[in-house]
Amino acid sequence: MNYLVVDYGTSGCRASLVDGSGRISVTCRKPASVECSGEFAEIDTDYAWAVTASVIRDLLVKTGNPDIDAVGISSLLGWVFLDSSGRPLTKSFIWSDSRGSLKLESAIEPDKADICRKTGRRLSRELLVSKWAWLKENSPETVSRTSRIISLKDELVRRLTGETVTDYAHLNYTMLWNIHEHGFEPQTAELSGFRPELLVRGRYPFEAAGRVTAEASAAAGLKQGLPVITGSIDGTTAMYGGGMAAGNCAVLVSGTTDVAMTLVPAEKIAIYGGRDVLTVNTGMVPGTFAVGGSTGMSGGALSKMAELLEGGYYELIESAGEIAPGAGGIVFSPGLTGERAPFWNVNITGALSGLRMEHTSAHIIRAVMEGSAFRLRKLFDEMFRDSGFDGSIYTVGGYAGIDIWNRIKADICGLPLILPEELEATTIGTAMFCDCFINGTVGLGAVSRRWIKASAEYPADADNFEAYAGPFQKYEQLVKGQMYGQ
Repeated sequence: MNYLVVDYGTSGCRASLVDGSGRISVTCRKPASVECSGEFAEIDTDYAWAVTASVIRDLLVKTGNPDIDAVGISSLLGWVFLDSSGRPLTKSFIWSDSRGSLKLESAIEPDKADICRKTGRRLSRELLVSKWAWLKENSPETVSRTSRIISLKDELVRRLTGETVTDYAHLNYTMLWNIHEHGFEPQTAELSGFRPELLVRGRYPFEAAGRVTAEASAAAGLKQGLPVITGSIDGTTAMYGGGMAAGNCAVLVSGTTDVAMTLVPAEKIAIYGGRDVLTVNTGMVPGTFAVGGSTGMSGGALSKMAELLEGGYYELIESAGEIAPGAGGIVFSPGLTGERAPFWNVNITGALSGLRMEHTSAHIIRAVMEGSAFRLRKLFDEMFRDSGFDGSIYTVGGYAGIDIWNRIKADICGLPLILPEELEATTIGTAMFCDCFINGTVGLGAVSRRWIKASAEYPADADNFEAYAGPFQKYEQLVKGQMYGQ
């Protein structure tokens, strides 16, 4: 088996060939750019398709045009507004675009807890409901001409197949979808003036989207008629590529920010009913929900502090490993751009406490690593409280390869971390969806257990967990002071 997987991200697009055992054999990359100006952050859909087609051609040339069984695409979160002929009316509004509606935000505020329970998330400006409200106020002509709304990933799939489809994860990111009733949510629709017929029927990402058309074959070099799966958003896909469907585990994507989620059976979701600090998504394993959240800065905070200290990045990390737990009394709050889960407070930003004359740059970097891990402990406490979770955390992403940081996270959280062999979890997740489609009855759990292999394990050290009790309390006091201006 061979699966061709495309991952379109903020700074580039890559195409990979993944075999039937979940190993990436070849990857080709192309740079890609985002158009940013003020609140605007957009990607031209013609440009995105040209980059995608080009990187696919590069991969086919590099690999000698191998036999391919299925094609899958993931992308960053972006929204595409189509007219009645299926043509994009605007450039794609991506996740970092900060346009929104203060009127909508005020209207949602009184019922935000109820809306969060229904839709699984708090209002943010990356969500479709915010973009739609902004368009109604600022571009009514676009609103009147819009016939369907899909994601950027869906648009690339449409260019390949001619079919207009979407997946459940993208519906979750609209705030117009009731995750419990698995249908349109009228409350947020009424508040934003959204029409239900604008949404496309959802599918699981491992379901078929269509087949490569003659036009797409000429553009990208793929064989006409090749099956293309529905696919999903990059972050959701990474959770499954990290092993979340394997059972009794969670996945931590360690990047500029941290994202952690675990699968919960539908019959247990009621225990999360009052916890609006967590995000709840439709599980890509039928009969489940994915529960967790995205934090503020983590890897981004580490890189920024290393830059400010003007030391060698890898040397600073290595020296931080020689510092004992507690960073010599320094405590660091890592949310340099404000905090998301589990605090959801823009007033909690970067803060360094306890700095003394005897401290070195190694102590500060150690404190940055510990501060991010303390926040994860708070998030895991919310995710696993009353759930009976006793599994492991699979860690993937760009910062997952930092050995000392993995040990710190395991010790502070009191949970074992597992580093998989393949860290490109979005690519692996899309290939998993392809494999489920090709093999029919084989589910994501079975594929995960077959594909995800550990390259390193980090058991939690009980003594270090105890040693972190005091520093963890100091961290909570620091964050509380920021929240309440103390």
